[in-house]
Amino acid sequence: MICDPFHNSLLQSGPKNDKIDAVKLCTLLRNGSLKEVYHTTDELYKLRKLVSAYEDFVTASVRMKNQRSSMFLSEGKDHKKENVLSGNAINKFITEKQNLTIEHVAHIRKESEQLFGKIQKENQTIKQLVKISGI
Repeated sequence: MICDPFHNSLLQSGPKNDKIDAVKLCTLLRNGSLKEVYHTTDELYKLRKLVSAYEDFVTASVRMKNQRSSMFLSEGKDHKKENVLSGNAINKFITEKQNLTIEHVAHIRKESEQLFGKIQKENQTIKQLVKISGI
């Protein structure tokens, strides 16, 4: 059974990680008064997990690109013209690792988009959703 302990009457505040709260949850379960949380395991749930992971990768990519850009701006350089900061060994190391991370995340994003395309071909609902502008 999956439940939200904050929505059960005996457990109102604080973390739910001690023995007292465990006993209270068991008591509620035994009495049949534990409120369940709906939890699905269908295909759309898997798709939502994939979309969530994709959004995380996009966010990580944007964050890393912004950090890289700020490194170049702090040195008075243009990040579009140069690939790695020269001179300082620490800045060179950081920008090299940022470039590697950006490339790696871009590769993961492409793989995710290919998987989206494969899922789209197999799922009629998604085929219809993709026809809506902005999706």
